[in-house]
Amino acid sequence: MKNGCLHSIMAYLVRTTIERRHRIMARYTVGNRILDVGFAGAPNRYLGDDKHVVGYDAIEAQAIPGYSEIIKGEIGDIGTRLSGRKFDTILLGEVIEHVEAPYSALRELWRLIDNDGRLILSTPNPLSLPTLFFEFMGSKRFFYTQYHLYYFLPRWVERMLSLTGYTLERIVPVGLYLLPIPVPTSLSYMLVYVAKKQSSAGAPGGIQGYQVSS
Repeated sequence: MKNGCLHSIMAYLVRTTIERRHRIMARYTVGNRILDVGFAGAPNRYLGDDKHVVGYDAIEAQAIPGYSEIIKGEIGDIGTRLSGRKFDTILLGEVIEHVEAPYSALRELWRLIDNDGRLILSTPNPLSLPTLFFEFMGSKRFFYTQYHLYYFLPRWVERMLSLTGYTLERIVPVGLYLLPIPVPTSLSYMLVYVAKKQSSAGAPGGIQGYQVSS
């Protein structure tokens, strides 16, 4: 009985946290053409019925209310699968930490965003208390899932976005781990990054060189 009750509480907190993240991401969308990448596990029901929402995921998904199209495909193939199409906003919720080549993925998404459009991504914050605690302890028991290939520090998300053709506009905290309440950015387990496409310089390129600096 106790285990069942605890499981129900945990499920409720997870669901509430995801709902808050969805509301935040939906709030910052622009335009009517929305591409939601990696949506199948948790479709966003706050995007609005008046928008053309395309869901793209490697997981097979049936028709979902609020989504105009469902496309099955790997993120590495997204540029080819959606070639010639443009979107006002691309959502990338809790995906980038699973991608082996995040810079390449962000550049491919850049090509699908219309001029002055937005990329809105969310990803776990490695500075949040539970993650930082287990990192400090050197423990691989928790917050060390095999499905996460990276954890991204906020400053380095901004760097990554800048190098792939975006300007970071704001970082929005979702809340403490399993507690979706307003908190400072540094304490939030999930962070939502709202970025605008840089369209004036053409397609983003790679790093041409580097210098050692402190």
